[in-house]
Amino acid sequence: MAAKDFDHSERLIAELETSAPVPAVEALIDIAEALSAVDASRAGEPLERAERLARVIWALPPSQALYTAAGFLSDLANIAKVWTALGERDRAERLLAEVVRDAHTAANLSWIPHSGAVRAMMSIDWRRAERIARSIPGANARADELTGIATRLAEVAPLEAERLLASIPNAPGSDHPKPESINEIAKAMAGHHPTRAENLVRSITDTSALAFALVDLAVVLTGSDPARAERLLREAEDEAGRMEDGFPRGTLLIALAKATAAMDPDRAECIALSLQDDFRRECALEAIVKVVAAGNLERAERVARSIEDQHNRASALNDVAVAAAASNPDFAERVAASIAIEYYRTGALEGIAKVLAAKDVDRAERIALSIADGQRRAVALATVAKGCAALSAMNW
Repeated sequence: MAAKDFDHSERLIAELETSAPVPAVEALIDIAEALSAVDASRAGEPLERAERLARVIWALPPSQALYTAAGFLSDLANIAKVWTALGERDRAERLLAEVVRDAHTAANLSWIPHSGAVRAMMSIDWRRAERIARSIPGANARADELTGIATRLAEVAPLEAERLLASIPNAPGSDHPKPESINEIAKAMAGHHPTRAENLVRSITDTSALAFALVDLAVVLTGSDPARAERLLREAEDEAGRMEDGFPRGTLLIALAKATAAMDPDRAECIALSLQDDFRRECALEAIVKVVAAGNLERAERVARSIEDQHNRASALNDVAVAAAASNPDFAERVAASIAIEYYRTGALEGIAKVLAAKDVDRAERIALSIADGQRRAVALATVAKGCAALSAMNW
């Protein structure tokens, strides 16, 4: 089984190297990552192949360019991350040094390779990752990466996470860090330190931002601390009731509907239907579909088909189809085929192929090949190739 799946993966990759080389690089990296968990001795070959192919693509003349500097350097950072997992620290650091050195060539997108370098370096030395993050030119991108590091540390080293948070520039016109940074770190902290996470969220002084953060924290705590999650949702709902009708209130109610859907889908639908604005009401219903589809496909499909706007309805049906793929692929394909707008129908087929690639490679390839758009078909086939490798790795 394993050998067959790798042969299948190899065939697809060989085709992509000619027709869509950039997705082929990404597929090779993912294959190496899958192998690193089960047979590290075999992971090096696809990783070396990915680097060689990336450098060949990058060396093409401008008239034939397939890569941006940001894309090329990001792929090098991702290769370095897998080398780190394989214990090849020297090879990883060589690539990361190149990424950091040349990040400026990506101009306004230099934060993209920097971000990749930070993520890869986190597996080697988080303090060096912090130094890379602090070297990023843009204040917002720098804050995002520092937030990401703090988020990674929040569960195991909450004091370090809070130190990093304190170093992030304050929100404009405020004496406090950005609510977004507080929110992300608190969510990461909540699993092991729920009270500390709630206290951190309550340091947000803007009442509207606090309400959104309470909803996000409640979602994280739904499984581990449902009573606290319910209390936080009720508090956020009370705040929504005090807000004037408008964009912030509507957006908060959408978030509340989605957060409530897992525990009480009837109440979630009531919240969604209470929205007077057609667009926001349908956005709330679409958000509910994403949650409900995980446990009740028929209800999710019913809610999706109740959405009047054809684009929102198509997007929601896309979500239903992808959610159904693992447990009921026939249902998934039927829903996908019923989507009237080609963009969303193709998205559903891509999503179904991605899910099935890890369990039914032949069916996944058939679905990928049915996609009319050449570039999206290539991306879907790359995903199937990754799935072949992952399936083989699981059966190795």
